[in-house]
Order: sequence, then structure tokens, then C-alpha cells
Amino acid sequence: MGICDVVIYLAPIVAAVLLWTPLRLAGAWLLLGSMAGSLAFEFAYHFLIPGSDNVFTLEPGAWLAPFWVSTVLLVAASGLGALVGGWAVLRLQRPEASAPPGGPVVIERGQG
Repeated sequence: MGICDVVIYLAPIVAAVLLWTPLRLAGAWLLLGSMAGSLAFEFAYHFLIPGSDNVFTLEPGAWLAPFWVSTVLLVAASGLGALVGGWAVLRLQRPEASAPPGGPVVIERGQG
């Protein structure tokens, strides 16, 4: 298993599991880091670095349009994942985020 497999496939799964545990902030950071790394790799590999997976160097043919669409959607999904990871980090670092989700709600009745 290479570093790309770990960053693109395994780390977001581990992050999703951590988000449902007391280690939510670590999960959010892992999600942000893995999705940002995935975004950088996929953008560079499919748009900047010349090669067989670069959308600008493909030969015209039946698979050109589907490859373009799937590549743009893949990069967009990674970008969205990085934004969600960043939002989760910011949200979980707030002081009120320390209470567990779904905890008891206390409603006090006024005297009178």
C-alpha cells in the first residue's frame, strides 16, 4: 500500500470513524489533512504533471469526455472534503463544542 493509497483511501475512513468518538478533533484534523493532500495530488496529477492521466495530454476518443468529467468531479469532491474537514476543525475548536452531541438538554422553568 503506497502513500497515495493511505492518504486518498484509508485516512478519510479512519477520520470518519474518529469523528464519532471522543477523538473528534483528531478526526477532523485527519480529514482536513487527508482531503487537502488528496486535492493537491489529484489536481497536480490530472492537470499539471504531463502523463497518461493528464486531461490535457489525452488522445481524442470516446473516453475523453467521461475522463474529463470524472476528473473534475474527483477534484471537486476532494476540495469539498477539505472544506468539510476545515469546517469541522473550526467547529470542534469552539468552547461550546466540548459537550458531546446528543447530550441531555436541561430546561429550567422560571419561578412565578
